[in-house]
Amino acid sequence: MHDLTQHRPSKQATLTLIRATLDGFAEPMRVAKNCFLELNGHILANDRRMSSHQLLANAKNNQQRMLPSAALVRTTLIALRPIMNPDLFGIRISYATAVQMLPALGTLIAAKREEKTALLESCAEMFAPGMDAIGQATGLWQRVSKHPVILALALQKLLNVKVFASQAELRTAMLDAEKKIKSLFSAAESWMNLLCDSDHILFERDRAGWRLAYSNVSGEIASAMLASVEMDEDAGDDEDAISPRWAALNELRQAKLAAD
Repeated sequence: MHDLTQHRPSKQATLTLIRATLDGFAEPMRVAKNCFLELNGHILANDRRMSSHQLLANAKNNQQRMLPSAALVRTTLIALRPIMNPDLFGIRISYATAVQMLPALGTLIAAKREEKTALLESCAEMFAPGMDAIGQATGLWQRVSKHPVILALALQKLLNVKVFASQAELRTAMLDAEKKIKSLFSAAESWMNLLCDSDHILFERDRAGWRLAYSNVSGEIASAMLASVEMDEDAGDDEDAISPRWAALNELRQAKLAAD
């Protein structure tokens, strides 16, 4: 056990660690939030039950508005995806790092030193090896994300509201933070899927308009769109075939990168 009050780092050191953990994620979160707002604002759904004219009109509107941001949103998805599944990416906050971050809550605990120490140590135990496995096996507690950003967000939330009295509050704050990140990621993913669908409709039904839309975008945007297209899209059962749109995007990307 670590005595997190007697040998804790300074409050400034813990705050610096929290901010360093969150550094670099402000922009992806902002972009993802904008995706959410756009999906609930002026971007139009592509409903295949629409008339051919209306479906194409929606697709053109969407592509015109969204294509310039394609690379930014793809970068956002890449940044947020590891937070969604840290185990898949081999990212897991260590017990030692959690111990360094948790003392930031010390000033919020209205208790005697011994009680404060016990509370912080119980929070640290959430990050000890094997605790998730025990919780899952027994069903006695819910697993929380071990991505450093989730803990940093939870700590920052508790510091902002200036309330902290139990391990359950930290666990709830972490679950809330994970839920928020999942919501942001889902919005960015839905935004990108809608752009890809709109791009596909335009490619199928107005090839000249599709090429015109790419005439003034960068190679970075063409690369982002290419990365979002499955190579076997519309290729039928031929596993070796590539989709016509993938081939066209690849050609555009190579030309633009060469020009850049």
